[in-house]
Amino acid sequence: MSRSALRSLRRRAVITVSSTVVLAAVCATTELRPPIEPRAASYAVDMAAAIDETPTTIGLADSNLVRLGDEALIDEQLDMMQALGVQNVRIGISWVSTQLTENGNFFWGATDYVINEANRRGMGVLGVLHETPAWAGSPPLSGTPDLEAFGKFAGAVAEKYEGKISALEVWNEPNGRFFLNPVDPVAYTNMVKAAYTAIKAHDDPDDPDDDITVVAGVLGSGRTLGDNFTMNPVDFLQGMYDADAHGYFDAFSFHPYHYDIPFSEGETQSDSPILQLRELRTLMEQYGDGALKVWASEYGLPTTPFDPQHPLLYNSPEKQAEFLADFLASWQREAGTGPIFIYSTRDINSGSPSDQDNFGIWYTDWQEKPAVQVIRDFLEDLEPDNPVLDAIRAFVTRVVEITGEVINDVVDFVVWGAEVLLDATVWVVKTIAEVTVNVVEGIVDITSKVVHGIADVITTAANWVVEKVRSCLGIESAPPAERRILPAATALAIDDSTVDEERESPGADEATGPDVVQPDVGDATVTELAVAEPEATEPEATDVVEPGVSEADTVEDPPSEPLTAAPDTEEAEETETVPVTTRATARTAPRTVQTAKSPRTAASSGLR
Repeated sequence: MSRSALRSLRRRAVITVSSTVVLAAVCATTELRPPIEPRAASYAVDMAAAIDETPTTIGLADSNLVRLGDEALIDEQLDMMQALGVQNVRIGISWVSTQLTENGNFFWGATDYVINEANRRGMGVLGVLHETPAWAGSPPLSGTPDLEAFGKFAGAVAEKYEGKISALEVWNEPNGRFFLNPVDPVAYTNMVKAAYTAIKAHDDPDDPDDDITVVAGVLGSGRTLGDNFTMNPVDFLQGMYDADAHGYFDAFSFHPYHYDIPFSEGETQSDSPILQLRELRTLMEQYGDGALKVWASEYGLPTTPFDPQHPLLYNSPEKQAEFLADFLASWQREAGTGPIFIYSTRDINSGSPSDQDNFGIWYTDWQEKPAVQVIRDFLEDLEPDNPVLDAIRAFVTRVVEITGEVINDVVDFVVWGAEVLLDATVWVVKTIAEVTVNVVEGIVDITSKVVHGIADVITTAANWVVEKVRSCLGIESAPPAERRILPAATALAIDDSTVDEERESPGADEATGPDVVQPDVGDATVTELAVAEPEATEPEATDVVEPGVSEADTVEDPPSEPLTAAPDTEEAEETETVPVTTRATARTAPRTVQTAKSPRTAASSGLR
């Protein structure tokens, strides 16, 4: 065999193994992430509807979603959320629209479609149990309901949507008479107890991941006004604890609206949302709930058109964006905070004089307000450059470089048969993939942010290597296949506990990760990899995924059919798609809040 042929073979072997190493590292350290657009998939997808309880979790509170009355519009609204990178949605589950008579059946209507479509997209859903039927309480919509009937309603929702709904809030802003009449923390606490008991009765002890988080409070910011018109949230929570609310909720939610000052600038103003948040946290710690998170399940600012008669009430789109940017940043700095839900997705009627019609971050015609870019920038900044990712980037680069050295030690210069090359490749992939996991774990305690960063770093490297593999091995471009790896901005939040479990999974034979499907040695797999290529101009890359094998199968019995075409052959490879199970988890919750407030504080937006 000539020296030039040997050098060519070694070069091809190095690139082939490099690509499999990078792809094995992807499988070993990341969750596969689903695409935004609905599409027909060629593999099974197991979605888990969960909301990450971290303050970096962003959702949109969209009480109008179930009222659109058009499935195409609902789909469009959900798609626009995901295109922005938002993976959580808060919706109202109206009791008055669901159960028309006391002993009647439940009619889920558009609520059913919204929840199923959000779940199908892998989105976390926060539902709000609200609106009293006339037969269950007076006045209709806001009257304190019959407790037994309300408990049955809450239980029916939990039974129907367990595994599809992540969390349920008990009512909306009960500290304002517009939503719960009369304003009474004791009566509300009894509602929480009835709902909590009924919802938890449907928990599956064998599948705790499907358990629904019960969120209580849902209190609007503001002051105590008038004769039982509103009660400030701190006094209301104290009344709840006096009525023995402890132990009957898993999280607490607060709506920190204020139209006059940004959230972070309220430290010098009495009864400001930021000071009320801190007092709420103090009470929670005092009564043994310090470990629970406070969700901002509503926050926003309406962009009502300028009115010359009330110029000081005008909120420009730029002001909306400034307030939102301030809130997203400052909420992270407060102790015990959880997910954020921005109110709302799209204006109901842009240009209307009503505040309620102009809360959207998009105009009615889907033109962006500046607030859209604020959220986009915030989500992108969740994947910052940092020493950890720099170390991982350097490590991946080094893996590509040293693979050639490893191959030189494993494959003697006289070895040129495809079968022996396969055995050597499998050994190198298994060994270096395991080392990759160990090195990453040694660098950092893996969190969801870091995992996403790792995925993006390795994806970029994989793109480059796969192009070289195709070039050297003569693999022709195939039509675009289903996407397996997506940019981090479109990813679902990855649950840290899930990552921890994967880190602890033992066994060298499982080095490629618990979710990787390992084909038999004789299977040749070419899967289309749709990823962004900032510098490459070649056609869409095809990644060659080397099969993994168990210890018993390695080296001794090479397959009768070679994995790739012989170096001198230009025949197209046979391709076969390997099913991959994608797990999308998200553990977080949104925030939204509205209450009747004193002038220039915050109009009640709520779920009307």
